[in-house]
Amino acid sequence: MLKYGPIGRMLSRMRIQRAIKFKGSFGVQAVYVIEYVIVTFNKPQNARVFIYIFCWIVLSGSSQNLHPVKRPNILFAISDDQSYEHNSFSGCRFVKTPAFDQIAKEGVFFKNCIAGSPGCAPSRSSIVTGRYPWQNEQSGQHASSWMKQYVSFIDLMGQNGYQTGYTGKGVDPFQYARNENDTLWREENAAGKSFNTIRYKAGDVTDTRPAKGLSDINYFQNFVDFLNKKADGQPFFFGMAL
Repeated sequence: MLKYGPIGRMLSRMRIQRAIKFKGSFGVQAVYVIEYVIVTFNKPQNARVFIYIFCWIVLSGSSQNLHPVKRPNILFAISDDQSYEHNSFSGCRFVKTPAFDQIAKEGVFFKNCIAGSPGCAPSRSSIVTGRYPWQNEQSGQHASSWMKQYVSFIDLMGQNGYQTGYTGKGVDPFQYARNENDTLWREENAAGKSFNTIRYKAGDVTDTRPAKGLSDINYFQNFVDFLNKKADGQPFFFGMAL
């Protein structure tokens, strides 16, 4: 076995890390693994480590080629200015939220979750950028302009094959580019393409809203419209901002 000093071992560790991340041929990965074992594992009892690593590379390499990972569809629903206790799942008696309750029962319900801001627009800015509102300058303030330099994660999903869109409020209230003079402002809503054309008509038999004062946006049918315009097999991210 070859025996290298600390620098040699460090370089080999760097190479194995690079090999794990490398998405090319299996042969290149295997060479890096073997080199790492020769340099570092110079004791017989560590031979099993080589076997573990080698099997991991073989399995991960073959799975990448034969079974591509299916990317999940994401429906992101958020209600505006709703206090944490105002849902029947938490025991509220005067607010009934059956759909929310079902999701909470079948999924994960967080009892300690802190928003980026008590204000709706700054909080939405924080959600889509992963930054504190003050870090986004005016794009983290209420009803101010959204600058192009602040990219939302929804943009990144769109750039990586996802169909994106939203219904309802989106990332608002913000100001987006009004004309060619607003060169530093973003043109499209930071939530993606809007699907808000389908609306309830007061007094119509199709108006199923349970109370007065509710938005006339038909969130469900707009979501269906989004799905119908999506390519078959394409993963999606859709925001439902109530």
